Amino acid sequence: MLTISAERPGGRFKTRGLQVQRVSGAMLHRFAPSIEIVLDECFRTPGYEREVFASMARRQDPVVWIAMDVEGMVIAFLGGFLIDAGQASREPRIPPSRMPVSIVSTDRAGDVGVMETICVRSRWQRQGIGSRLIGLAEQDIDDQGARVIAIPGWKVGNRVNIGRAAVRCGYAHALTVAKLWAPECAAG
Repeated sequence: MLTISAERPGGRFKTRGLQVQRVSGAMLHRFAPSIEIVLDECFRTPGYEREVFASMARRQDPVVWIAMDVEGMVIAFLGGFLIDAGQASREPRIPPSRMPVSIVSTDRAGDVGVMETICVRSRWQRQGIGSRLIGLAEQDIDDQGARVIAIPGWKVGNRVNIGRAAVRCGYAHALTVAKLWAPECAAG
């Protein structure tokens, strides 16, 4: 576990003593209720928080980082993983011809990492916590052998849900797929 401080530009807001920890295995399940609260607040879709958590817990070696306030309450969560070789190319809704070349070429070797879920409770947003979690998870996924890391997100109006944090961490937009998750959304 490490301690971070997040500062807002101009020094107007400072957060001291946030605990940041990588969790896996039994520890991941211990934090499940707290992570689900964060997911519920971020997504506000009944049941979705359990689905996201279950998806992360099923992964062979998930990269899961949590940030807790000084009282031990989980305030942010990031989940990521290395995908199986060829998995990106098998995505039926994204033809390989539309995927960035960097993903297609590294997908064959199984060197593509994904940061799938990034949530920061609203009271704690815009303080650098999401960016810090991205940096820690990025190093973790790199250590597992990733040569490319993708961060899927969704767009509502002109806003991409993780756009600001991802751009601050050096990521750039690579692909837009209209209505990618429409079947799942329609199914509830």
